[in-house]
Amino acid sequence: MKSVENLPFGFKLMQKAGVFPLGTDAVLLAAFAPTGKNICDLGAGAGAVSMLLAAQRKNVEILCVELETQAAALCAENIALNGISGRARVLNADLKTVGFDDKRENFVLVVANPPYMKSGGGKPASSDALRIAREESSANLGDFCAAAARLLKNGGNFAICCPPTRLTELFCELRSAGLEPKRMIFAAHDHEKKPFLALVSAKKGGAAGLNVEPTLFLNLGGETSPKYAEILAGGTF
Repeated sequence: MKSVENLPFGFKLMQKAGVFPLGTDAVLLAAFAPTGKNICDLGAGAGAVSMLLAAQRKNVEILCVELETQAAALCAENIALNGISGRARVLNADLKTVGFDDKRENFVLVVANPPYMKSGGGKPASSDALRIAREESSANLGDFCAAAARLLKNGGNFAICCPPTRLTELFCELRSAGLEPKRMIFAAHDHEKKPFLALVSAKKGGAAGLNVEPTLFLNLGGETSPKYAEILAGGTF
């Protein structure tokens, strides 16, 4: 059975059991990502990040790369649902194979909300789409970083999110791929809890120097924080 989630600015996201659903990390990643009219979404799933980016940024063109067939088909449905077929398309392919042809180094911005767990980690997934989204069964952090480097123009940006526990690994993979971390923000549910997510933007060919910005708290005093409320309404940060 399919359901529809309302997104900012009149956009919608069709969801389906067995395909990874819209989550807070997707909302934050879309709001965090640098500007760029030509975007590639690696491991796009049903297109949550891409639909949010298209809603926020009216003139962008987006390529959604997704390996799992069911998720790729749902992503295509979401593109059609929001009437953006002229500026978004799906490539049903393994991200480890993209960026080797004459269209490489074409993108100003690449985004990725990768699997957070190692292969075989956590509870068994109920579908291939969920397994690929949750576990590094088909691609790991190094694969995402390498694909982003192949696809980006020099000076282009790669925006990615991951658990704070995997930051050391992420930074190593970014630098190995020629992507220099430039901006990072932690997200935490409130002042009493440790961060649950790190958002990182890296520049292809960038100089060394990382700017760590103040932590984004989703809740303050038991209520949604003003900044998070702004993000939920379609704002960026």
